[in-house]
Amino acid sequence: LCIGGGMGIAMCVERDGSLDLKRWPDMAGQVAVVTGGTRGIGLEISRALIRDGHVVAAVYFGNNEAALRFDEEAGAKGRAFKFDVANYE
Repeated sequence: LCIGGGMGIAMCVERDGSLDLKRWPDMAGQVAVVTGGTRGIGLEISRALIRDGHVVAAVYFGNNEAALRFDEEAGAKGRAFKFDVANYE
């Protein structure tokens, strides 16, 4: 499990429970899904991924204005999707 930060560095928890700082994993041809990716910490993670050349699907629930701003800022490298991750149905 890795939690992103700026400059393409992620804090990762390894399978043995140890912590490690490393570069983003190679995600060529894949899309990063960032929950809460249009505001706050999630937005900063989305921006860092885009800066490092990744494509981002930013999931949001309530703030349509923030989602529109994200879509404009991300251009072809990202898109906001309205989705309630707490709804299992």
